[in-house]
Amino acid sequence: MTPTPVVLVHGAWLHVSSWTPWAEHLAGRGYAVTVPAWPDEADTVADARRDLSRLSGLGLDALTAHVETVVR
Repeated sequence: MTPTPVVLVHGAWLHVSSWTPWAEHLAGRGYAVTVPAWPDEADTVADARRDLSRLSGLGLDALTAHVETVVR
């Protein structure tokens, strides 16, 4: 049986790692979990806090297109 896909997308002022507990929880129950980072998102929360400008040029259209690519 093919696992049910789940895509977890974080909102503004959060880091992709905020989904880690949920991703592990869902994966442990057999879901195929994908947690995409935003384009140019820092690797860690600490790095993101050091350079708040990394995402300053990212708009909703670019973010939506990125997530659409991941989902497809």
